[in-house]
Amino acid sequence: MRSCVLEALSLGPPQQYLNLKTATAGVAGHRGYPVEPQPHGRPAVLLREDERRFFETVHALIQEGVLVPGLNEDNDHWPFLSLTEYGEDVVRAGRIVPHDTEGYLRAMAQVRPLDPVEERYMPQALEAFRRNLADASAAMLGSASEHLLIQLGEAVESKDPANATAVKAKLDGPALGLLTYLQAYFIGRRNSLPRPLRETLDTTFAGIASLIRITRNDAGHPALGGPVSRDQAFVNLQLFPAYRTWVLSVIDLLPI
Repeated sequence: MRSCVLEALSLGPPQQYLNLKTATAGVAGHRGYPVEPQPHGRPAVLLREDERRFFETVHALIQEGVLVPGLNEDNDHWPFLSLTEYGEDVVRAGRIVPHDTEGYLRAMAQVRPLDPVEERYMPQALEAFRRNLADASAAMLGSASEHLLIQLGEAVESKDPANATAVKAKLDGPALGLLTYLQAYFIGRRNSLPRPLRETLDTTFAGIASLIRITRNDAGHPALGGPVSRDQAFVNLQLFPAYRTWVLSVIDLLPI
């Protein structure tokens, strides 16, 4: 339901609660979910058992700052609805957005099913974000990111015997040392990577991994920085799937 509502919002301003419900039914029907057809060519409506879920989703999006009751100064109350400035950024961000937990996790699983560690951390990162707990979200996402680095390091250790001892030493140390080592390792093998991975080594891998690590440190160590903002948490969650795909793709290619 949440995914359908967010897509409906991306199609145009909601105007009123009933308008948004009709648009959501249209999205659900287009995706193949059951809806209630109407006579005389009128738009389909949500099934009765889905109406409560729709109602709860709308109110949750209001609490999350995506929607606000009211349209303008002349229509400033329920059942009128409008996107907040932040909500406009959310619906412009694409289909994989942190506010859509199910859709976000499903998109990740299409690349590779989530392993038990990811199943532990990623839902918590998304749920904390939706509840405006940006520090908690950053901590959980940072743990998932470090897990990816460890997987990559272990893959290098097992598939490249010449560098096994060196990477094993980094695996036993801080995450920053492992990241620095892996960055240098792949820079030295840049020309052996396929072009899409070669061209995104510095940005999608090293850049995103560093950003998520720094944000996690800010969240978990008060002396290092201020609280994580919702915008920071949003950006990191938006970037994470591409970073995960890069790492998993390289693991499949090793040794290089």
